[in-house]
Amino acid sequence: MKSRYLLRKSTSAPDGWVLTDTEHGIACEFLENYFNSTQKLTVLDDAPNASAETLAGIVREMSIWLWRNHRDKCAIRVAIGARLRELRKLRGLSQEELASRIGFKQQNIARIESARYATSIDILGYICDALSCRIELVPNEEKPLG
Repeated sequence: MKSRYLLRKSTSAPDGWVLTDTEHGIACEFLENYFNSTQKLTVLDDAPNASAETLAGIVREMSIWLWRNHRDKCAIRVAIGARLRELRKLRGLSQEELASRIGFKQQNIARIESARYATSIDILGYICDALSCRIELVPNEEKPLG
């Protein structure tokens, strides 16, 4: 079975990667650990025309797949935003409902979830309280403590 996503090293940047969505015919080149801030999208020749909104949704799906399958290639902001979105949806909350619970604007929740906003640890704590979860620092198995 052919995988929807293909991840390979970039030929144009030494620390770059290319993630291709074979279903939609879109390739996204990015620097390692900077998926959201260094994207360069290429719509492949055989791809159907897509609106900007559709493209944004596809890129969001790509970032979630990348986070779930290759976390080492994502910036921490992307990983946290995707996990917060996942937890919010598991709790059955809209962005507006979550924002209301912490006295925040819905747009700011959207920015955090899409990694366009670097949130403070305090705000992250408020969000976690509202989602009934906690912030944990867990040792990296690849780089053990001591």
